Amino acid sequence: SHNITSHKVVAQEEITTPAGTFDCSVVEQKYNMKSGFTKREGVNKTWYAKGVGTVKMENYDKKGKKLIVSQQLVVVK
Repeated sequence: SHNITSHKVVAQEEITTPAGTFDCSVVEQKYNMKSGFTKREGVNKTWYAKGVGTVKMENYDKKGKKLIVSQQLVVVK
């Protein structure tokens, strides 16, 4: 199971990725998940650009300090 415990827009930022520079809304989600014997809590931060979608996404530990996974947009076609 995967539960979102909070979901909010935390900032407006301009970010640059290999695909270009985008004006983004930054959305933060806190979650907890359980899969078999594994339990995990964490924080996802996602940068959304109007007309593009997800430009960047980062996943942190439950304290929001340690970066676990990072993805960013490389090209727009």
